[in-house]
Amino acid sequence: MAILAISLYLGLSFDQILFILNENFVNLVTKPEVISVPFFLLSSELFLNAGFTKRFKEAVFSNFGNNLIGYLIYFLGICTTISSSVIFSKVLSDDFIKEEFGNKRSFVRSYFLLSAVSYVAPISIPLIIIASILEVSLKKAILISFSYTLILLVIYYFLLFNKNFMPKKAGTNILHILPVAIYFIGLYFLIYVISLPIDVISQILFLYTFILVTVTKKFKTHLVEISAKSAFIRTGIIVSVIYFINIFNFYSVYTNSTENLISNIAILFSESGFMLVLVYIMAFFLMDLIDPLGIILLLFPIYSNIINAYGLNKYAFLVSFLSFVAMALIGNIKELPGNIIREKLILSTFEINDIVLIDFLILSAISFGIYFIL
Repeated sequence: MAILAISLYLGLSFDQILFILNENFVNLVTKPEVISVPFFLLSSELFLNAGFTKRFKEAVFSNFGNNLIGYLIYFLGICTTISSSVIFSKVLSDDFIKEEFGNKRSFVRSYFLLSAVSYVAPISIPLIIIASILEVSLKKAILISFSYTLILLVIYYFLLFNKNFMPKKAGTNILHILPVAIYFIGLYFLIYVISLPIDVISQILFLYTFILVTVTKKFKTHLVEISAKSAFIRTGIIVSVIYFINIFNFYSVYTNSTENLISNIAILFSESGFMLVLVYIMAFFLMDLIDPLGIILLLFPIYSNIINAYGLNKYAFLVSFLSFVAMALIGNIKELPGNIIREKLILSTFEINDIVLIDFLILSAISFGIYFIL
């Protein structure tokens, strides 16, 4: 209906409207990045529902100890294997208990910080999508994201986990590390050695995960059904949001409305930094209204024109903006980590915000500062 209204407003014929609808849909569903989304989500769901993430946690901390090495092996492995921050938050919720973090406050802080890290992780769905719409090299974006994720995890370890995190070591079988380790190594081998397209990589990794679930006798019909249903619902939501944002992008390009707006604002602000601040401010006020991916897509016509007008570094902006909007994960929107932790620990929005306020400010400073560092 939205594209119909826009098209009629622009005086387009019915045939032109149908052509636009068809072109938008075809261009969307044939993008390798979009095709990869359901396969990465399915792999993530299967890893969680089959219990591989929990056994991986127990094996890592039992064999490598509760130290920086064990911590990095676990969280880098899980951040790579689990492509969705929503599923990642379920891993934290299902595989950890608050007693492992010393107290409720430390658990909430850890939950928030790690969820935010997963959002900008190397193979996260938001990273894949924003790299696609900004038309940058996904291989380079993943490499930069991996380095950034590693730095954040080290900072958070010494800031919080070094003193408060005491994981249980129920399992000692080091072979339980293999499923995640093979996925991790296979992913980067396929990307950087063989250089396959991301949609092909996602399908290979899904096939590996499905075979793994089957041969390890973790195969259950209801497990696959639950995983498939959850993955395709999320895929449908993501694709729908991208499709409707493309409608507004079409209007923006056709009328040059956003480009004209940016040009007028640029007269007032000669420095690109001021323009970026405006984008971050708009993103901040949207955090309580829509989820982070919605913010990324909704503001795309604005920040893409700013990037083009000022010749900004797309990779620096990609990592910086992803890290900033990840703070919206603590919001009260259904299925976001913030809402999950509220229900799990029976906390109010005020209590959650009070606990994570300092971490929110630190992450804001890091996310905005990273642009100038890169």
